Amino acid sequence: GGILNGDIRYEIYPKGGEGITIGLFYKQFNDPIELRIDGQSVLTRRIYSYQNADEAYTIGGELEVRKNLSFIGNMWEHFDFFGNLTVSQSQVKLGGSNTIERPLQGQSPYLINAGFQYNNKDWNGSLLYNRIGQRLSLVGAYEIGVGGIPDIYERSRNLVDFQLAKKIMNNKGELKLTWSDILGESFYFYENIDSKRSFKDGTDRLFNAYKPGSTISIGFTYNFSLK
Repeated sequence: GGILNGDIRYEIYPKGGEGITIGLFYKQFNDPIELRIDGQSVLTRRIYSYQNADEAYTIGGELEVRKNLSFIGNMWEHFDFFGNLTVSQSQVKLGGSNTIERPLQGQSPYLINAGFQYNNKDWNGSLLYNRIGQRLSLVGAYEIGVGGIPDIYERSRNLVDFQLAKKIMNNKGELKLTWSDILGESFYFYENIDSKRSFKDGTDRLFNAYKPGSTISIGFTYNFSLK
């Protein structure tokens, strides 16, 4: 297998620490490996295997922004906003002229990252947001008119993280508070039975679901090498 890729980017840097980037990209995969559910699987015993598709491609665009918030007022000069949006489309081909109208396994139609960062002397912190569009988690073994196991998709999920740190002891030590996955949304994996791909309650059957919950941790580090 192999990958052929290319991209074009346009970048603007109004001043230090700020920037806007716009990009387009294209990737072509030969013999991409995908995780699939074997057709011999049954409800009580799933068989998984890695198989090669003939080829696949991904095409998309990206927008990235980083901006200091001092233009709002002096009290905001230590805050920065950053955001990244990626949209893409992929398609898989399984040998000959058999083109499958589905994305590459693991490929999301969009990815959103955004957040705020704070830096002021001994203090620094961040509030981060992430969302990944619904993506193909497992390739099924399904034929129209015959049946089988449909493709398994992972539902979109919102992720929010918070972190606050304080330098102490002449900057040799640091106290850090971390709150991960604040929203604590559940992971949902569902059987997609048509071309819509997004989760449809009451139609799509859940394949698996679990709730990881959020975690809060407090840590302390000390650097003995600093004088």
